[in-house]
Amino acid sequence: MTNAEISAFLAICDGMNISKAAEKLFISQSSLSTRIKALEKELGCTLLVRGRGQHKIMLTDAGAKFYELALKYEDIVSLMMALRVEENPEKFRVSTLSSIATYLFPPAYDRFIEKTKNTILEVQDLEPNAAYGNLAYGNTDIAFLNDRREHPRVISYPAFSEALSLVCSENAEYGDVVTKKDLDVKEEIYIPWSESFVDWHSVTFGIPTEPRVKLEAMSQLKYFLRKNNNWALVPVSVACGLIESGGIIEKKKAFAVPRRTITCAFAPGNSKEKVRDSFIESLKETLLKMDSEKIDIFM
Repeated sequence: MTNAEISAFLAICDGMNISKAAEKLFISQSSLSTRIKALEKELGCTLLVRGRGQHKIMLTDAGAKFYELALKYEDIVSLMMALRVEENPEKFRVSTLSSIATYLFPPAYDRFIEKTKNTILEVQDLEPNAAYGNLAYGNTDIAFLNDRREHPRVISYPAFSEALSLVCSENAEYGDVVTKKDLDVKEEIYIPWSESFVDWHSVTFGIPTEPRVKLEAMSQLKYFLRKNNNWALVPVSVACGLIESGGIIEKKKAFAVPRRTITCAFAPGNSKEKVRDSFIESLKETLLKMDSEKIDIFM
């Protein structure tokens, strides 16, 4: 007898209905009947009967005894498979930008770890080209990037977008509402958040104008922002993290800045689909706790 034959028997017993059991197993009724006949032939007894003139399926005495044994068998198989999982825990590899990995993703990681206790989380920090290559060849399971690209083996879509906030030292000499004229680019701590932000910055402040500090490492942003009148335009999730650390505040700005959109990318047909869905759900739960006017969720 096979697992498929035992599963077919239990599916019928679950509702005593062949058509519903076939739907549950995603097979035809004839295939389901074939499995039951093969099981009965090997056991040498009848397990299920249909009353004359009735559509309802009933268990024979032998079928009732076999039902109890089949349930125990199913439990034993589950325990055996659990041993395999414990011995070889599944890895789930996430590539994120440092700007979202630093402040936004840690709560999502915590939720994900709580939901998937037998999964090892591996966090990567890959450039877009490397991320798409890793996704295509199964070395990364999901990636969150600044830009969306076409790739024949990777699906990508907008995951969420964030407004950009104006932040500075709590001792900075700015009014309650800041205009573009109030800002000196020589006191800016600049990070190229996205292509649209770079274009906007060039148009707004002029291409020849150079910010005082250009950063690629998020870890240094807090250090520079606490000095004098230094200022920066940062995604709202970054702003929240900086403000919580102390010494930095957000100012209302009298001008619009393009939102930053984060792209989610993964390779279809991956066996880790359920784990991936769990991670996406954990991230959505984290985003929903933030300011809904400043975060748009597309997942």
